[in-house]
Amino acid sequence: GVLERVWTVIDDCGNSDSANQYITLTDDTSPEFVDPPGDTSVPCPDSVPEASELDATDNCTDDVAVEYLGETQSDNVITRTWKAVDDCGNTSYHSHTITIEDDCLNCPEFDHCPVDLTKSFDPVNGVRDRVQLKWYKYSPQVKYSDDDAAACDILVREKRYLDPQTGNVTGPPITDPETIILTDVKKYHPDGSPRSIYKWPVRFRAEGANNAKRVKPNMRYEWQLRCACQHGAGPESPWSEWRIFNTPDFDPVTGIYTEQAGMSSGESEGKLLETTALDVDIYPNPTEGLLYLQTDQTALDVQIIALDGSVILNERLIGAKMQMDLDGLADGMYLMRFSSEQNTTMRTLIIGR
Repeated sequence: GVLERVWTVIDDCGNSDSANQYITLTDDTSPEFVDPPGDTSVPCPDSVPEASELDATDNCTDDVAVEYLGETQSDNVITRTWKAVDDCGNTSYHSHTITIEDDCLNCPEFDHCPVDLTKSFDPVNGVRDRVQLKWYKYSPQVKYSDDDAAACDILVREKRYLDPQTGNVTGPPITDPETIILTDVKKYHPDGSPRSIYKWPVRFRAEGANNAKRVKPNMRYEWQLRCACQHGAGPESPWSEWRIFNTPDFDPVTGIYTEQAGMSSGESEGKLLETTALDVDIYPNPTEGLLYLQTDQTALDVQIIALDGSVILNERLIGAKMQMDLDGLADGMYLMRFSSEQNTTMRTLIIGR
C-alpha cells in the first residue's frame, strides 16, 4: 500500500502552501517459523510423536496464521508440512521428516513361512457357504499373536475339475488356471489395534455376488500364503508350501452347500477332505546343476518357478528315482512344485556354482 503525509503552512495574511510525502509500503519478506522441529528418526512406528503446534514471526505482522497441512508417508519416511501466512500474503512452508528405522521392522517371527496349513468347511450360523483357510506361525498350531500384527497374502489357484457325483478328479490338469489373490488380509480389535490372524474365509460363488474373490463348485484348488509384520508394512515371510482343498457341489445360485439326500454326514465330509502333501526328496541342495529326486510316486509333473512367480521349466518325470540337468538355469533360489493326480507339494531349490 501507499502512505501519504501532508504538511500545510499559513502566514498571518492567510496565504498557505502544502507539501505531500508519499511512502510506498512494500512487504515481500516471508514469515519465519519459531524453533521448528528438525528431521529425526524413530525406532518403531509406535514411537512416532504427535504433530507439534508451531508459531511464526513476521517483520510487519504481530500475529501470523500457521496451518498444519498434514503428513504423507513413503516407505518408512513420514513427511509433515506446516504453512505460515502474514497479512500481506507472504507465505512460508516448513517440512519435517521422520524416518522409521529398519531395525524395528526386522521381525524374526516372519523369517520363516507359515506352517500347518489346513482348512475346514464348518457351517457358520448353520450355513455352509465357505471354506475356512487356516495356518500357524509355529508347529504345532502356534498362532500369530496380537503383538505380531500379521497381515497375509493368500494365493488360491484352480488345479483340477471334480466329478459332481463322486468328488473324484476328472479331465486333464488345468493349464490356464484362474487365480484368486487376497492381499494384506488382516484383523483389528474394536479400538483399531492389530488382532491375531490364523484363518480367513473364502466364500462360494453365488448369483448377484462379487465373485472375483470366490471359488467355484466341483473344483480342486491349491493355495499358499505368506505373512508380514507391522500389518503388512514390515518384511514378508517366504511363501508357504502349497496345500489343496476341494469345493463341494454347492448351489451356484445361493452359494450354499447342502448334503445330498441319502448321503450321510460322514460321506459328505469325506468328499471335502484335504489331500496330504507328496513325499519328495531332492539332493544335493544346493546343487551345481545336476539334481536327483526320490519319491513314492511313479510319475510327477514338475515345475521350477522363479521367485517372481514365473514358471521357467515344466516337465513330466517317470519313475520313483529321477534326475534333472539344470545347467541352463542361473545361480539363485527357486521353488519346485511337484504334482501327482491327487497330491502336490513345494520345495525350495538353490543353484550355486
